[in-house]
Amino acid sequence: MRTDLHRTSCYRKELDVHLSRSCAPGRYDREHEERGLDSSIGYVRWTERRNMLAFVVLPSDGRISVDDLITAQLPVERAAEPYERLLGGTSRLGPVLTCPPVPEEPCRVASVAPQGTRTSGSRPTIGVIGAGGFSQRVLIPGLRESGFDLARVASTNGLAATRAVERFGFPQIATPDELLKSEDLDAVAVATRDGSHTELAIRALERGNAAFVEKPPARCRDALNWLREAVSGRVLRGGRNQRFARDRETNPTPSTRARTTRGALPNVGRNPPAKGLDG
Repeated sequence: MRTDLHRTSCYRKELDVHLSRSCAPGRYDREHEERGLDSSIGYVRWTERRNMLAFVVLPSDGRISVDDLITAQLPVERAAEPYERLLGGTSRLGPVLTCPPVPEEPCRVASVAPQGTRTSGSRPTIGVIGAGGFSQRVLIPGLRESGFDLARVASTNGLAATRAVERFGFPQIATPDELLKSEDLDAVAVATRDGSHTELAIRALERGNAAFVEKPPARCRDALNWLREAVSGRVLRGGRNQRFARDRETNPTPSTRARTTRGALPNVGRNPPAKGLDG
């Protein structure tokens, strides 16, 4: 809608013009719209995503009816027709495009045929697939402290792999395929994106290696079953949170209260001293 405001008139009268933004906070924000990173509800109650979710719930609950707004339903193959009518000035608002249901396909994970095993040395050797932030902050230091010989690192990001070599002394950078075909590894750690966890863990197990796979080990029940079948007497371990929390010995599912009530907080930055912060 045009406002037809003249800058000179507004300037002379010292007028403030406020225009509403479509949707809500988060609009035109790539982190919000493309990556799905929502603002904390304690700071921004109604973001673009929460506004849309709230409205979608209303028709589904029957509290809002949109039937009277729909003027026509057309298959998606005829999607150009409403636009042609709109340009021709004969279209009414409210056409809905319908799509045929998409059949669900079973989850598939690529696999390879079992291959020969390798010989191990005095210290267990391990190859790490994935050199991202978590891997370099938590996983690789933990493996080294546990006595593993860090043999190879593989990553789709060459810079990340190079940093891992500089920090931890990996003697070799390899591609995931090259690492999985290595004959001198005792174990393989998988810390890649979620969608590749199952395939890489299965390939490592079928090579005869022990495997550690970060969570989630699989993204569907079928893939999890295939991973179980690939174990076949070999060692498979998965990452998870709170594995070594001290409350687990007495309480397998520690509550939020158990995690936060650890006694009084130290008097550091909590309350100022009697004479003030500079006293």
